[in-house]
Formats: sequence, structure tokens, C-alpha cells
Amino acid sequence: MSVRRRLGVSPKSDQDGRVREFEAQDAAASVFAPREDDHKYRRGVAAFVTGSTHYPGAAVLGTRAALATGIGMVRYSGGESETKAVLWQSPEVVADLASFDALVVGSGVDPKDVRRTSEAREALDRARELDATVIADSGALGQIAKRVLGGHHVRRCILTPHAAELAALITKLEDTEVRASDVIKEPEQAVRLVTDRLGCTLVLKGHRTYIAGDGPTIIVDAPGAWLATAGTGDVLAGAMGALSAVASKREVAEQPEPQQLAAAAVWLHARAGWFASQVNAGNTAAAADLLAPIEQLQRHGPGSPIRASDATAVLPRLVGALVASKIRA
Repeated sequence: MSVRRRLGVSPKSDQDGRVREFEAQDAAASVFAPREDDHKYRRGVAAFVTGSTHYPGAAVLGTRAALATGIGMVRYSGGESETKAVLWQSPEVVADLASFDALVVGSGVDPKDVRRTSEAREALDRARELDATVIADSGALGQIAKRVLGGHHVRRCILTPHAAELAALITKLEDTEVRASDVIKEPEQAVRLVTDRLGCTLVLKGHRTYIAGDGPTIIVDAPGAWLATAGTGDVLAGAMGALSAVASKREVAEQPEPQQLAAAAVWLHARAGWFASQVNAGNTAAAADLLAPIEQLQRHGPGSPIRASDATAVLPRLVGALVASKIRA
């Protein structure tokens, strides 16, 4: 049974099937170079409540990705072991949850972990007080849904599930069983249903990523498939948190909508995976085509395997290329 028939999605809910693809110039609109009068707080602060005793890598990868995307400060809150892991890899991180502009929550957090879920709830309360953008991944998806349905509105909220997580979320929202295969079969209807119900931007992660929000659904295709490896979702959440925090410090007229910021992070992440695979293959010529259309990238070959950390390592180069493209324009 289709997602549309199973859940009663009306044609209006998926905006009559309208979608648009996302290109380098679109991503560049959500990336901002530092201004001469910037300092670490004016450059944006992202906070992370991610990782756990069993999955400390999620915290490490997300915070490192945020730092690589060009942010003023990263804050982190976690247990002793997770915090040590984060600070060992990134001594620039500040281990507290004082003021922040964006919150990344849920990556690597087991919903059954009472300590971490309690810390996530407290962080969400703090985000509401600060009117911060919330990027909710994995273990925080259910918490966000409960809060929104309970009347605790989150003004700027981005959810980042994969197909199985989105199916579980829809099952809870609609009290009817939906499988990952249903979501994969009709992704546009699935993302639109949750966006309409919760009022949040919804990012359905995959080789082809769907981003639903206030405007037409955006599609971002990955140039290669090497990102299908553990930890890359944590990198995406970190980059998304950084872009959201930095954008919040711009003049109101310049600030992209959450859907645009989410799509820019997805584009940046997908392109970083491609470039890292080319670097690992020894293909230095690929650097000339960082912002080129996907069709042009195919001439470089399939690339080589990557780790999530490899994608993080090339993020600064991509952010710089996007900033430079705005200057040239």
C-alpha cells in the first residue's frame, strides 16, 4: 500500500509534486564569509548534545564537522567519556551549554538511555528559551514530535531521518504501520506529510536526499556513493548546525530559511564525500571541478573508499570555494 493511500495524503500535501534540484549557486547563498567586525560570538555558536557511552564517535564527528564548516564556537554537553573524546579530537570545543544559536541533538543517542535523553530534553528547553534553530537527528526525532504535538512550538526545526527512522516517525504520528520500503517508494509524499504535520523542515537522507519545508521540495543528488558508511550522518548534522548558527547572525534580510540551510548542508556534505573519494584515489585534478554540475564530475571516475572523517577534512576547501564563487559573482 502506498504512503499516500495508507496515510490519506492529499495532493495539496505534496504541493502537487513540485520539486526542484539544488545546485552550487543555491548552496552558496547559505554560506557566509567572516566580516571584519566579527568575533567568535558574532560568527555563530552551535551546541551539541550528541553521542553516548556506546557511540562517542557521533559526538566527535559532528563537532569536528561544525568546526570545519566555519563557525565561531562549538559547545558540547555529554558524559565524562564523551566529553573527553570530543576535547581530545577538538580542543577548540567548549564543554558547556551556555548561550547558542543552533542546537544539534540526538546523533548517537539511544532513546532508551535515560541520562542522555534527559540531557537532550533539557537542551531542547534551553533552545526554546534562546529561540535557537534545532537540528534533530536519530535519538531526538521522537522527542521533537512529542513536543510539537504537545504545543511546544520550535520555530526553526530541522529533522534529519533516514528511511527507517522516517517510517518509524510516521507510524507514531499516524498510528498506522509504515515501513522503510513505503518511504523509499514514495519519498516526496512521506517528507511532505511530516512537514505538514509538524511544521518542521524534513531531510530524508539518502543517495538522493529530499528536503521538505515551506517551499517546494528540494532534491539533492550525491555525485558518488562512497558516503554510504558509518558516521557520515553525524558529519551532515554538524555541518547543518554550523550553517544554521552562522546564518542566524546575519541581517534578517540575508538569513536563508531552514529549508535552504538544510539543503545547502546536504549539498556541501554530498560534494565533500565526492571530493574526498577523489583525493583518496589520488586525483588532484578533481579540485578544479568542486562546484561543477554532477554530469561534469563523472569524467573523474568513481573515486576510492572514504571514512566519514575524510569528508570532514575537505569541508573547509568546499566552503572556501562557495564563498569565492559569491565574490566572483
